[in-house]
Amino acid sequence: MDINISLQQRNNVIKIQLLVHLQFSAERFKPMIKYAWFKSGYSNEKPETFQTPTQFFFKSNTNGKYCLSCLSEETQSNAFARCSHSEEYFCFNHFVGINPDVIDYHVCHG
Repeated sequence: MDINISLQQRNNVIKIQLLVHLQFSAERFKPMIKYAWFKSGYSNEKPETFQTPTQFFFKSNTNGKYCLSCLSEETQSNAFARCSHSEEYFCFNHFVGINPDVIDYHVCHG
């Protein structure tokens, strides 16, 4: 994808940590978290079936999809991942927000 990323910059680490926290706090991942407690024996309640993060964010969901933010800017970028709250699709720059040229990156609070 030829993306120039500097992960050692403090601001980029904070953006990624925030993104991970917000995405995994979505309602859709509660069964996955409950499953960890069930599998370890701390809970007897087996949670319902769920999609893994890889299945939801990346697997086949992004094929043929375009970034919502890029479309609003009248450009077309292939989707990188989708938001676990809004289920909308975003390119890498708008989803992760590490590119300094992209000011408006996706931070969904559900």
